[in-house]
Amino acid sequence: LLDQSMVIAPMEVELKNDAMKRIVEALVNSGHYDQGEEFARELTEPVARSLSFQSIAVSQWKTGNKETAQHAILECQKAANDIADPYFGSVRLREFAVVLADVNAKEESLATMKSALAAGRMVESGAGTDVINFTDIATSQMAVGDIKGADATFEMAYTAARKYSDRSYSAALLADVIEAQAHFGTSARAIEIAQEEKSPDLRVGMLVAAANGLLAR
Repeated sequence: LLDQSMVIAPMEVELKNDAMKRIVEALVNSGHYDQGEEFARELTEPVARSLSFQSIAVSQWKTGNKETAQHAILECQKAANDIADPYFGSVRLREFAVVLADVNAKEESLATMKSALAAGRMVESGAGTDVINFTDIATSQMAVGDIKGADATFEMAYTAARKYSDRSYSAALLADVIEAQAHFGTSARAIEIAQEEKSPDLRVGMLVAAANGLLAR
Protein backbone atom coordinates (compact mmCIF):
# COMPACT_ATOMS: atom_id res chain seq x y z
CA LEU A 1 0.00 0.00 0.00
CA LEU A 2 2.87 2.34 0.81
CA ASP A 3 4.52 1.67 -2.56
CA GLN A 4 1.21 2.18 -4.37
CA SER A 5 0.57 5.48 -2.59
CA MET A 6 4.01 6.74 -3.60
CA VAL A 7 3.25 6.01 -7.24
CA ILE A 8 0.15 8.16 -6.96
CA ALA A 9 1.76 10.91 -4.88
CA PRO A 10 5.52 10.62 -4.29
CA MET A 11 6.43 11.33 -0.67
CA GLU A 12 9.30 13.34 0.71
CA VAL A 13 11.89 11.20 2.48
CA GLU A 14 10.83 12.46 5.92
CA LEU A 15 7.17 11.64 5.32
CA LYS A 16 8.03 8.22 3.95
CA ASN A 17 10.15 7.43 6.99
CA ASP A 18 7.37 8.52 9.31
CA ALA A 19 4.87 6.37 7.43
CA MET A 20 7.19 3.37 7.55
CA LYS A 21 7.80 3.89 11.27
CA ARG A 22 4.05 3.75 11.85
CA ILE A 23 3.87 0.57 9.79
CA VAL A 24 6.60 -0.99 11.93
CA GLU A 25 4.72 -0.08 15.10
CA ALA A 26 1.49 -1.56 13.70
CA LEU A 27 3.24 -4.78 12.67
CA VAL A 28 4.95 -5.13 16.04
CA ASN A 29 1.75 -4.45 17.96
CA SER A 30 0.01 -7.19 15.97
CA GLY A 31 2.83 -9.66 16.63
CA HIS A 32 4.40 -9.60 13.15
CA TYR A 33 7.94 -9.00 14.37
CA ASP A 34 9.83 -10.31 11.33
CA GLN A 35 7.90 -8.05 8.95
CA GLY A 36 8.34 -5.16 11.37
CA GLU A 37 12.10 -5.64 11.44
CA GLU A 38 12.17 -5.87 7.65
CA PHE A 39 10.48 -2.47 7.38
CA ALA A 40 12.68 -1.02 10.14
CA ARG A 41 15.82 -1.92 8.23
CA GLU A 42 14.58 0.02 5.21
CA LEU A 43 14.33 3.25 7.18
CA THR A 44 17.03 5.75 6.23
CA GLU A 45 16.38 8.44 8.85
CA PRO A 46 18.22 7.59 12.11
CA VAL A 47 15.56 8.83 14.56
CA ALA A 48 12.74 6.95 12.84
CA ARG A 49 14.94 3.86 12.55
CA SER A 50 15.87 4.06 16.22
CA LEU A 51 12.25 4.48 17.32
CA SER A 52 11.20 1.55 15.15
CA PHE A 53 13.77 -0.79 16.64
CA GLN A 54 12.80 0.51 20.07
CA SER A 55 9.24 -0.70 19.44
CA ILE A 56 10.58 -4.11 18.43
CA ALA A 57 12.94 -4.30 21.42
CA VAL A 58 10.29 -3.40 23.98
CA SER A 59 7.67 -5.75 22.54
CA GLN A 60 10.10 -8.66 22.34
CA TRP A 61 11.38 -8.01 25.86
CA LYS A 62 7.84 -8.03 27.23
CA THR A 63 7.10 -11.35 25.56
CA GLY A 64 10.28 -12.89 26.97
CA ASN A 65 12.20 -13.09 23.68
CA LYS A 66 15.33 -11.62 25.28
CA GLU A 67 17.77 -12.66 22.54
CA THR A 68 15.72 -11.01 19.80
CA ALA A 69 15.16 -8.00 22.05
CA GLN A 70 18.90 -7.65 22.64
CA HIS A 71 19.48 -7.56 18.92
CA ALA A 72 16.84 -4.86 18.47
CA ILE A 73 18.34 -2.87 21.36
CA LEU A 74 21.71 -2.83 19.61
CA GLU A 75 20.09 -1.72 16.36
CA CYS A 76 18.22 1.06 18.18
CA GLN A 77 21.44 2.26 19.82
CA LYS A 78 23.32 2.10 16.54
CA ALA A 79 20.69 4.21 14.78
CA ALA A 80 20.74 6.76 17.60
CA ASN A 81 24.52 7.02 17.32
CA ASP A 82 24.09 7.76 13.61
CA ILE A 83 22.17 10.97 14.38
CA ALA A 84 24.37 13.79 13.12
CA ASP A 85 23.79 16.22 15.99
CA PRO A 86 25.31 14.74 19.18
CA TYR A 87 22.74 16.57 21.33
CA PHE A 88 19.78 14.91 19.61
CA GLY A 89 21.64 11.61 19.54
CA SER A 90 22.15 11.88 23.29
CA VAL A 91 18.47 12.73 23.81
CA ARG A 92 17.36 9.71 21.76
CA LEU A 93 19.61 7.36 23.74
CA ARG A 94 18.50 8.86 27.05
CA GLU A 95 14.84 8.42 26.15
CA PHE A 96 15.48 4.82 25.10
CA ALA A 97 17.27 4.10 28.37
CA VAL A 98 14.23 5.26 30.36
CA VAL A 99 11.93 3.11 28.21
CA LEU A 100 14.15 0.08 28.87
CA ALA A 101 14.04 0.76 32.60
CA ASP A 102 10.25 0.84 32.44
CA VAL A 103 10.22 -2.77 31.17
CA ASN A 104 12.80 -3.86 33.77
CA ALA A 105 15.67 -4.21 31.32
CA LYS A 106 18.00 -2.82 33.99
CA GLU A 107 21.43 -3.68 32.60
CA GLU A 108 20.46 -2.66 29.09
CA SER A 109 19.05 0.62 30.40
CA LEU A 110 22.24 1.49 32.26
CA ALA A 111 24.39 0.63 29.25
CA THR A 112 22.23 2.80 27.01
CA MET A 113 22.42 5.67 29.48
CA LYS A 114 26.22 5.43 29.39
CA SER A 115 26.03 5.78 25.61
CA ALA A 116 23.79 8.83 26.08
CA LEU A 117 26.41 10.38 28.35
CA ALA A 118 29.18 9.60 25.87
CA ALA A 119 27.21 11.39 23.15
CA GLY A 120 26.49 14.22 25.58
CA ARG A 121 30.20 14.82 26.05
CA MET A 122 30.39 15.64 22.35
CA VAL A 123 27.84 18.47 22.63
CA GLU A 124 29.59 21.79 22.09
CA SER A 125 29.37 24.55 24.64
CA GLY A 126 26.94 27.27 23.60
CA ALA A 127 23.55 28.66 24.64
CA GLY A 128 23.64 26.35 27.64
CA THR A 129 22.86 23.27 25.56
CA ASP A 130 25.73 21.30 27.10
CA VAL A 131 24.57 22.14 30.62
CA ILE A 132 20.95 21.33 29.83
CA ASN A 133 21.92 17.99 28.32
CA PHE A 134 24.06 16.94 31.28
CA THR A 135 21.27 17.97 33.65
CA ASP A 136 18.67 15.99 31.71
CA ILE A 137 20.93 12.93 31.62
CA ALA A 138 21.50 13.18 35.37
CA THR A 139 17.78 13.36 36.13
CA SER A 140 17.20 10.40 33.82
CA GLN A 141 19.95 8.46 35.59
CA MET A 142 18.11 9.06 38.84
CA ALA A 143 14.92 7.80 37.19
CA VAL A 144 16.57 4.50 36.23
CA GLY A 145 18.20 4.07 39.63
CA ASP A 146 21.78 5.05 38.81
CA ILE A 147 22.30 7.44 41.74
CA LYS A 148 26.10 7.33 41.62
CA GLY A 149 26.09 8.04 37.90
CA ALA A 150 23.63 10.88 38.38
CA ASP A 151 25.81 12.52 41.03
CA ALA A 152 28.78 12.41 38.66
CA THR A 153 26.78 13.83 35.75
CA PHE A 154 25.39 16.67 37.87
CA GLU A 155 29.03 17.57 38.60
CA MET A 156 29.68 17.66 34.85
CA ALA A 157 26.74 20.03 34.49
CA TYR A 158 28.16 22.33 37.18
CA THR A 159 31.58 22.31 35.51
CA ALA A 160 30.06 23.11 32.13
CA ALA A 161 27.99 25.96 33.59
CA ARG A 162 31.03 27.54 35.22
CA LYS A 163 32.83 27.72 31.87
CA TYR A 164 30.51 30.43 30.54
CA SER A 165 32.24 33.78 30.71
CA ASP A 166 29.10 35.84 31.35
CA ARG A 167 28.86 35.65 35.15
CA SER A 168 25.12 36.25 35.35
CA TYR A 169 24.39 33.69 32.64
CA SER A 170 26.70 31.17 34.26
CA ALA A 171 24.93 31.71 37.59
CA ALA A 172 21.53 31.22 35.94
CA LEU A 173 22.71 27.92 34.47
CA LEU A 174 24.10 26.85 37.83
CA ALA A 175 20.78 27.69 39.46
CA ASP A 176 18.96 25.47 36.96
CA VAL A 177 21.26 22.55 37.75
CA ILE A 178 20.93 23.19 41.49
CA GLU A 179 17.15 23.14 41.27
CA ALA A 180 17.18 19.91 39.25
CA GLN A 181 19.55 18.17 41.66
CA ALA A 182 17.61 19.37 44.70
CA HIS A 183 14.44 18.02 43.08
CA PHE A 184 15.62 14.71 41.66
CA GLY A 185 19.04 14.00 43.14
CA THR A 186 21.29 14.55 46.14
CA SER A 187 19.78 17.71 47.60
CA ALA A 188 22.61 18.24 50.12
CA ARG A 189 25.09 18.63 47.26
CA ALA A 190 22.83 21.11 45.48
CA ILE A 191 22.61 23.25 48.61
CA GLU A 192 26.38 23.01 49.05
CA ILE A 193 26.96 24.30 45.51
CA ALA A 194 24.61 27.22 46.18
CA GLN A 195 26.35 28.11 49.43
CA GLU A 196 29.76 28.12 47.72
CA GLU A 197 28.75 31.12 45.58
CA LYS A 198 30.71 34.16 46.77
CA SER A 199 28.39 36.84 45.39
CA PRO A 200 25.58 37.43 47.92
CA ASP A 201 23.08 38.36 45.22
CA LEU A 202 23.83 35.32 43.08
CA ARG A 203 23.95 33.06 46.13
CA VAL A 204 20.43 34.11 47.09
CA GLY A 205 19.17 33.14 43.63
CA MET A 206 20.86 29.76 43.85
CA LEU A 207 19.48 29.06 47.32
CA VAL A 208 16.00 29.95 46.08
CA ALA A 209 16.52 27.48 43.21
CA ALA A 210 17.52 24.80 45.73
CA ALA A 211 14.44 25.55 47.81
CA ASN A 212 12.20 25.30 44.74
CA GLY A 213 13.71 21.93 43.93
CA LEU A 214 13.19 20.66 47.45
CA LEU A 215 9.57 21.82 47.46
CA ALA A 216 8.97 19.93 44.19
CA ARG A 217 10.29 16.61 45.51
